[in-house]
Amino acid sequence: MSSILVNDDPIAIILILSLLITVLLTDAIYDVIRYVSVKLLTYYRIPQILK
Repeated sequence: MSSILVNDDPIAIILILSLLITVLLTDAIYDVIRYVSVKLLTYYRIPQILK
């Protein structure tokens, strides 16, 4: 575990960067899914109200 704390270790840096990128990507994906689902819900709900 001590090698992760060393900044000169390229493997640790790559692991940390990949973890950060994965977290950021999953956040973005969740935002997109939430946005699309809300749009779909409003798109399908409005015609039902108008009928």
